Amino acid sequence: MDSLRTQATIFYSQISQSDRPAFFDDLLRKFPFHLQERIAGYRVDKDRFLRITGKALLFYALQKMNLDPGAYFTNYKYSENNKPSFGTSNIRFSLSYSGDIAICAIANHENIGIDIEEIKPIKLSLMEAYFDAVSWQKINNAPDPLAEFYRYWTLLEATLKTLGCPISQLESLDTRISDDMVIAGGKAFYYSCPVIEPGYKCCIASAQRQDRIELSKVPLALLGY
Repeated sequence: MDSLRTQATIFYSQISQSDRPAFFDDLLRKFPFHLQERIAGYRVDKDRFLRITGKALLFYALQKMNLDPGAYFTNYKYSENNKPSFGTSNIRFSLSYSGDIAICAIANHENIGIDIEEIKPIKLSLMEAYFDAVSWQKINNAPDPLAEFYRYWTLLEATLKTLGCPISQLESLDTRISDDMVIAGGKAFYYSCPVIEPGYKCCIASAQRQDRIELSKVPLALLGY
């Protein structure tokens, strides 16, 4: 794979009810013990399987970069706001889960964030406080306000992940959204909204404009390294 200095790469997988639980259990055992413990805290099978899949996608991405996943996973850490990283490494990544999809974005040197959301019914009026007036008007004037809401929501979530901030801080960041940029906390972030699967919205954000974004759907069988 080429250097990721000016590009981000996205890998995603879908799980289904027909997938064997033993497959995910086997994947889980290949992670460091501290990650196994964290993932085991998810009591709902689907939530646990998605997080196992996300970590396996990250493992897969490192392999594609000709790096040693085991060495990087040993340094897998979380910040105070639960932003994951490989410590001081220049390899940056972000994970997200929704519906039956786990997704992983990875880049070299560039801090990134990704979010995916399954489009589900929601009372839009309850979400107005999270958006600036112009963005909220665009959501409501869109041909499909629900889908447009999720597009805007994923770009906000992706931006927060890039910043390393929890969703609870969103209202305090004075966020402004333009056609390809978000201003949050006085900082500018570029975003792109790749098409993943029908019924989902996804966005990736970074502090620098990405020259190229590669997108790959990975069959679960390929994650059974």
